[in-house]
Amino acid sequence: MNGPPSMGDFRTLLRTSTREWHDRVDRAFSRYPLQQAATYRAFLAAHARALIPLEQWIVAEHLLPGWTGRSAAVADDLAALAAPPPPAPRLDWTPTAPARWGALYVIEGSRLGASVLVRDVPQDLPTGYLGARQAPGLWRSLLDQIESHAAAGGAAWRDQALAGANRAFALFAEAARETHPAHH
Repeated sequence: MNGPPSMGDFRTLLRTSTREWHDRVDRAFSRYPLQQAATYRAFLAAHARALIPLEQWIVAEHLLPGWTGRSAAVADDLAALAAPPPPAPRLDWTPTAPARWGALYVIEGSRLGASVLVRDVPQDLPTGYLGARQAPGLWRSLLDQIESHAAAGGAAWRDQALAGANRAFALFAEAARETHPAHH
């Protein structure tokens, strides 16, 4: 008899099931040298192209109390570099709660990676976006809530959350390709 997955199972599945997209995004953004103002500006523009519509679609403050987005921070950094946010795609994805949780997992995980990337940015460039930290305990709370919802929601919930996470990664990968200076 199969019961609900034990605690920790879904977060592991989420990490392993999105690994390929995560690696693609990492490779795509590794082509942006953050030490150069022009490519750092392009890096921020690519992130804005994905992050801003994604945060609007997720409406995460309703999912996770204490959550704050980074759309304003990336727009402010771009403004400081005299670059407006690029046109963002309209997300016409079905706004299910599990898909939103999956996408939130991706953008909050990227915040953890940003804390490493910010070290490569020269001090004279704005780092409000990469330097934006999560509230203490927020990542743990996010993972615990995803795990709880996955256990209660069953296979359909887990499938939708995985699809939302993979779609969010794909959006970032596409933005990295479309915004890279080599393509202009």
